[in-house]
Amino acid sequence: RVRALGLNLRTKQPEWESRNLDTMNHAVMGFHTSLVNGLAIITSQRKVHALDPLTGEVKWEFEIKYEDNAISSCTHYGNYFLFKTNGEGFYCLDATNGALRYRLTFPMGQIDELNQYDGIAYFSDDKIYAIDIATGNKLGEWANPSAWLYPGDKFTWSNEGVILDPSTGYLYAHDGTRAYCMKNPLK
Repeated sequence: RVRALGLNLRTKQPEWESRNLDTMNHAVMGFHTSLVNGLAIITSQRKVHALDPLTGEVKWEFEIKYEDNAISSCTHYGNYFLFKTNGEGFYCLDATNGALRYRLTFPMGQIDELNQYDGIAYFSDDKIYAIDIATGNKLGEWANPSAWLYPGDKFTWSNEGVILDPSTGYLYAHDGTRAYCMKNPLK
């Protein structure tokens, strides 16, 4: 079972408990929470739920396609809620009502982190990618910037995310053994 609990931080007492939101195997997949424009957005294995954080009332729910398996990472910008699945699906929902804005497919493995800056989502797998969150347009993809690989080596970015430094415009990522820094080609 997946239930949300509203805790009063002053009294340290529960204020509300939501109805059962989903059934999931916690050993297989965790869940994510975000506060987006006054709604508590909670992802479970196959669903996204929006709750009123003061009452626990479910405002809307969204379920992913079966072939997309499970929700693995998410981010938000304005009224947009973007998330990646363990399948090939990228979904963007209107956070105010749960309406699907778009669904994209990317044939890649699990991405543990989506990071956004100024409405652009950055993530990595075998390349670094950038997507305009509002439109779903791919703004760029960049391969490994390193000249340190031997011929025939297969490079894979770590799936733990890309960090953008807004003051310098540099992107930071790693491949599990080496850290990389590169100027953001979009800036």
